[in-house]
Amino acid sequence: FTHHQPFSDWEAVYLGTAKQLQELLPEGKQLIWFFGHEHRLAMYDELRLSGTAGGEEFATTYSVFPRMVGNGGFADFPLTDPARK
Repeated sequence: FTHHQPFSDWEAVYLGTAKQLQELLPEGKQLIWFFGHEHRLAMYDELRLSGTAGGEEFATTYSVFPRMVGNGGFADFPLTDPARK
């Protein structure tokens, strides 16, 4: 679970954590990754992350099932029934 997204269809991604995990996880490991920086809800198919982190190109040898659960960041105010005014 992280705040910044390792994958997105809408915004830039942060791969620093993915790079750190690359050093810890065995090749072929699968994990579900929850993140919420963006105020959206999205679930993606299994994928391997790749890109630039720390000025270096890299690709993970583990795979993730990304789950963006950041849709709760906006207030949802109750609607007022116009007949009650």
